[in-house]
Amino acid sequence: FDVVLLSSGEDGHVGMLYPLHKSVRDESEGFIKIDDSPKPPPDRVGFTRSVIEKASSGVLVFFGNGKKVAFEKFSDDSLDVEECPAKLVNKIEDGLVLVDVG
Repeated sequence: FDVVLLSSGEDGHVGMLYPLHKSVRDESEGFIKIDDSPKPPPDRVGFTRSVIEKASSGVLVFFGNGKKVAFEKFSDDSLDVEECPAKLVNKIEDGLVLVDVG
């Protein structure tokens, strides 16, 4: 993709890439299917982290008070992408983060 628009979940997930889950560790190209999503519904199809990493530009949004903890995780330098998949936006050459967590 040229541009990816991402919104962080309360736990720092983006798309169906969840913290400490096999989905964020998957190194395949394109799309994957999972049947054990930590958030309902359990069956999901979505893009892999490589799709985000290879994007030319990206925007990550933290919107609402419920995303405050996610933004704190995103800002914590001791956490890596596997612990906070929202950090994938940092791998995009032209990445932008928008924050409004009240």
